[in-house]
Amino acid sequence: MTTNTYNGRWNHRLGRGAGRAWRGYLRCEQRAAGWLMTHGVPTGVATMVLWIVKLAVLGMLLYAASWLALLLTFAVVAAWLARNADEDDE
Repeated sequence: MTTNTYNGRWNHRLGRGAGRAWRGYLRCEQRAAGWLMTHGVPTGVATMVLWIVKLAVLGMLLYAASWLALLLTFAVVAAWLARNADEDDE
């Protein structure tokens, strides 16, 4: 009996992992839509609810990313000011 011990490059493994994660996400989304439909929600409304949830998550991620970018900007400016403060004393 032979086993498949393919040790591909890291980008191949990363792509396969991303594909598996995407398929898992789609499975969960289909399961959620099915659950909504079994509870009497029409198909169009279930699809709309799932899109609203996706957009809300995207909005939260963008909000968090904007705050992180702002903090990084302040850190860079503070480091630049600290570096240039010594030159003014001389």
